[in-house]
Amino acid sequence: MSYVAVSPADGLPALQVPKTIFIDKDIPGVDRIVSAFCLTAIPSFATLLEQYVLVDMRGSSSERKSALSKYVLRPRCFVELRKEARDELATTRFVPVRGAKGVFATPEETVDPAESVSKLYFEDEGVFPEISYLAAFRESLKMLRMATLCSVKILLQRIEMYGSSGRGIEAISEKVRHLLVLNPRPPQLHIHYRLMRWIPASMDGITKLCNAMECRDTSQEALVKYSMPLAMLEFPLHWRRRLGWEVQPDRKYILKQLDEAVARRETPVVLSLLKSGWLSGIQELDARAWIPGASSGYYQRSSVFRKSAGFHPYIDNINPEVQDCLTDLSEPMFEIAKEPSFQKVSYSTLLVARISVLRTDSFKKFMTHSQPRRLWTWQT
Repeated sequence: MSYVAVSPADGLPALQVPKTIFIDKDIPGVDRIVSAFCLTAIPSFATLLEQYVLVDMRGSSSERKSALSKYVLRPRCFVELRKEARDELATTRFVPVRGAKGVFATPEETVDPAESVSKLYFEDEGVFPEISYLAAFRESLKMLRMATLCSVKILLQRIEMYGSSGRGIEAISEKVRHLLVLNPRPPQLHIHYRLMRWIPASMDGITKLCNAMECRDTSQEALVKYSMPLAMLEFPLHWRRRLGWEVQPDRKYILKQLDEAVARRETPVVLSLLKSGWLSGIQELDARAWIPGASSGYYQRSSVFRKSAGFHPYIDNINPEVQDCLTDLSEPMFEIAKEPSFQKVSYSTLLVARISVLRTDSFKKFMTHSQPRRLWTWQT
């Protein structure tokens, strides 16, 4: 058992440290007895804090930790703490939080509600210190890493929280909006964060939270509006790059966009895909009738030509705007023949002539019974 002489005159709480008895040295005559017999340690202020007050905090309940912290965080005491002691305090749960009686947080888990970074948090997350406690110890809490700015660490924590909280889209959207404002130039994002579903997006009137691989921002609307949800917020350029939106999406999204554009007869969308370069290297194109013709139809590459092919809907001249795009691409898979062969023109001419003179009923009968047997011989 050891004896330690302390002075509670400055507000020091009654300490509880195993195998230690604390003596009030302010009691008249005690200081002379202590000095005469050398039975009691009289620690320096810094030693008292680190070897006794912090030791008491370490083994106490959160409520007692909070009470002791009111002594430790006072400016006179706090300046005496070494870096190691402050680091320990920063990770000790003793800060009472606002709106939740009996709930405590570590200083580095707390957020200063007076700063803009507080807009990234929900009230019920338990990160805002109790009002009177914060007013008394704000500066000490800042030195113990209470958040006042949106650091990279906080940004990543927020993305993870938004993607796993299960909260409503509107609530998440408001927080993400502030995140984009506070961090217009985010760091490189690991694939883990790009796969978290935290981006509010919408498609066909349905809103949901998407990951970066599942959606795009509105600057690419003409390229993905039929295949991917569009972000409901405006993402700055650096965010778009970090999310991977400068790179073309999986080809399944590209082909879906192309197929929908053809089905809706939206040639401008096809042109946008061509100009973006996203169609390059997609071998499945040769099996699709996707190239706009001059007569407004859509054709496989083998059925559209640069001239002398005005036999819609069998073969056609290529749409001039599309021809310009394909010429710029200079890939074999986009090469368009100058004109159709004689056999192809003959076959198309025959079809056009026969169909133009047949009545509706006869035409149905002709297409049902004659085409497989007689017309096939004209194909090239």
